[in-house]
Amino acid sequence: MKDIIIAKRYASAALKSLNTNKYIEILDQLYYIKMVFTENPKAIKILTSKIIRKEHKVSLIKSVTEEIKNKDFWQQMFFVLIKKNRIDLLELFFGELEKSLFQVLNQEQINLIFARQQEKETIDNIKKSIEKILNKKVIYNIQIDEELIGGFVAKSRNKVIDASIRSNLNRFAKMTLNIQ
Repeated sequence: MKDIIIAKRYASAALKSLNTNKYIEILDQLYYIKMVFTENPKAIKILTSKIIRKEHKVSLIKSVTEEIKNKDFWQQMFFVLIKKNRIDLLELFFGELEKSLFQVLNQEQINLIFARQQEKETIDNIKKSIEKILNKKVIYNIQIDEELIGGFVAKSRNKVIDASIRSNLNRFAKMTLNIQ
């Protein structure tokens, strides 16, 4: 719990250091940086290691952020975490920064899960409905889960919209049992 509070403070400070017209760019770059560290777990181990010198960690950060448009922002964020010996909070910091950016941009990230590939028109109609329900701009990650019979499930950090056939059949069965 204490680590989440600290990560929130760092994310809040990072957000305050930004010009509001940079929020969307930073969010896009955050996905890139998270991907780099997700695909290279050794990089996280290097950054969080107690035996690797700070200079080596700084060198790694410079190489990861060198080609990013807002590299000064990213390098500063990493350097602060390294300097304050809080780099072990990196993944929590990423999560809190992402959450904060979504909040100020009035956006929500949704995993939209289907049983099989859908036509663009169907996806667009579902997206519009979800945006209307949430009253937010929604960023979608479309996934296929062959265990679904049909329909879809939309999941965010704190909401689930289950419009799957299995869920509808379960509700129907419960209603039928209650009637008898």
